[in-house]
Amino acid sequence: MLEQKNKLAQSSYRTQKTVILEQTKQSTPKVSDRAKDYLRIIHKIINQQGFARLSDVALELKVKPASAFGMLTKLQKQDLIIRKRYGKIKLTKTGIALAEANKKRHDTICKFLELLLVPHEIAVMDAGAIEHKLNHQTMVQLTKFVDFMASQQPKLPNGGKNTSTTTTIATNSLS
Repeated sequence: MLEQKNKLAQSSYRTQKTVILEQTKQSTPKVSDRAKDYLRIIHKIINQQGFARLSDVALELKVKPASAFGMLTKLQKQDLIIRKRYGKIKLTKTGIALAEANKKRHDTICKFLELLLVPHEIAVMDAGAIEHKLNHQTMVQLTKFVDFMASQQPKLPNGGKNTSTTTTIATNSLS
């Protein structure tokens, strides 16, 4: 009886993140990895200040405004953003879904790396480097693992971020 419940729980275990990742993978247009980064950053800026402009996006991504303009033009052609000339940038429903899915991928990888005691700043950089390289099924399983581990650990006082210098010292001694 207990074994049947465990099998049922395992087969029906699907977090909200996993469902969003799966839905986004199935119902979205082909978008480059760089375009997904732009969508995630636009979404972040809109959430922080209520709107995004070309200059905000270029500054956040550390690119020239002309480069940002080119990508924003592509995103608009794909109906992922709405942008008026010299105006604010808005995400379409599809753009929001892609941005949120990309943010979840990024956050999941960051959390995973932090579980391995990678300092937060390094985890953020590394997540940015590998988030687009992982297979969708790998991300689904990684999300399940990170969610499970997060549910098993007590909350840390610094929000769960590893800011310890002892990790750096230990790592340096291994080199």
